[in-house]
Amino acid sequence: MKPVLNVVPRVTVAVTAAPAVGVVVSALSRTRGRKPLRGVARRIRSKPLTLTVKAMRAVVQRVASASVEVEGRIVSEIGPGLLVLVGIHDSDSDADADYICRKVLNMRLFPNENTGKAWDHSVMQKNYQVLLVSQFTLYGFLKGNKPDFHVAMPPQKANPFYASLVDRFRNTYNSDAIRDGVFGAMMKVNLVNDGPVTMQLDSQSSKNTSDTAES
Repeated sequence: MKPVLNVVPRVTVAVTAAPAVGVVVSALSRTRGRKPLRGVARRIRSKPLTLTVKAMRAVVQRVASASVEVEGRIVSEIGPGLLVLVGIHDSDSDADADYICRKVLNMRLFPNENTGKAWDHSVMQKNYQVLLVSQFTLYGFLKGNKPDFHVAMPPQKANPFYASLVDRFRNTYNSDAIRDGVFGAMMKVNLVNDGPVTMQLDSQSSKNTSDTAES
């Protein structure tokens, strides 16, 4: 009698990264002497697993100067420092605000003139200023050609939450060094980007991924 050989399936996993959306995983399983499981592979490809970031988002720009104008009047302005555009997700919590505050104030985006290192000092080490501007459009998605902002925190809830974020910055750093715009107002933001240097920062918390896509 001939011995019976166990056939172990070979699994090939292809991972494709989709920018700012998530990871799509497709698995093709084949066995020796059998046809590929084309129907299974086709179903997997048609229903990809999408990981969606849910976090507070900040666009941080190193500036030589920046200002906010409302109805023809300058309401806030700074010299050298950071201009921070803040997008608040509907699921954001105090943990997200703490993370953004800590990271922005400690990001090494400024040079050290004494050592010649380009990325060595934070805004606090330089005694520079920070201008915070609430911008819900950072959580906008296009549906066709029309922007949709339903994942941004509603204004009634976002207003006090944003105010508490500004207070965090003032309490952590120097209250006189923190400026902000006018929540909910039509603002004209003027800046001189120094570099240019621009970085996007998303808060890191246990709820910043989901297996369902935001649409």
